[in-house]
Amino acid sequence: MTKHTIEDQAATKELLRQLDADTTWLRHRGRAAELDRRLLQGATEDELSEVRVSWRGHVTHLRKEHRLVVVETSPSFWKITGSDEDLASILPPAEGPIDELAGDLDYEDQESGHPAHSTLEPGSYQLRIYETARALSVLATSGLLGSELLKASVGMLIRQASESNHWHNCTHYRSRRAAELIRRHKAINPGSLSTAAKYQAFCRANLRHEHVVPNSVIYRLLKTSEDHSVDAIVRTLSIYCIRATIALDEDVKLSRAGLSSSMPNGFFNESARELFKNPLARYIVTELESELDRRPEGKLWHEVS
Repeated sequence: MTKHTIEDQAATKELLRQLDADTTWLRHRGRAAELDRRLLQGATEDELSEVRVSWRGHVTHLRKEHRLVVVETSPSFWKITGSDEDLASILPPAEGPIDELAGDLDYEDQESGHPAHSTLEPGSYQLRIYETARALSVLATSGLLGSELLKASVGMLIRQASESNHWHNCTHYRSRRAAELIRRHKAINPGSLSTAAKYQAFCRANLRHEHVVPNSVIYRLLKTSEDHSVDAIVRTLSIYCIRATIALDEDVKLSRAGLSSSMPNGFFNESARELFKNPLARYIVTELESELDRRPEGKLWHEVS
């Protein structure tokens, strides 16, 4: 066993922060950050073009400035990869297990009641949750979910399970203080937030996008779970992959309570009935829960008056 060093806590805190930060591990924001995330998981040229038409320039930047290996792993499909040595150390043997994993990826959970892949609307929240659960289930059953080498990648999978390009516009909750700031801006500048892109830009500049349950906590829940079926992971992601748009001072309140990237102790304590496994536990202990409004079903925030 390795011994404690003075850098351990700082390094761990930084890793947890990166799982929940608006910037990627490469310090990119905005569309560059979205390209980082898509390339980490692998994306088609069409998917990359949706983010930025000149995405090839970003690939060049990653190769030249960040010294990453970014390759076209199959026709029109691009991905950030490791070296041959890195891959050999984590992948199962070429025969047998690989075929089994491929079969799992084609799995359609007909008995559990989850809709098959083909019946879910492309780009929908349900599809993102479902496909993320399938990928995480494969990692878990192959013994790779807890791999340190894949920790950042798994964290990004969890993060993107509930996000879209305009992430502020589809948060599950919005605080009333944030809503008031938005209303005042609309009153002064009519039509200024009439589209998803405009709403996103305003919120990014003036408010805080918040993972209600930090991704690192969801990662812990998944790792410690005894059930790694697709059905079980879908339930976990559906309950805990929720996000909120809050005011900057509300974000400061969470930070001062020591809850920027963690849940209160009661979240893991069965005797703390109100907090135990409650996704809003951080907001309850900081008295912010009552300030949250749920996004109306079937609407995006820029459509809400």
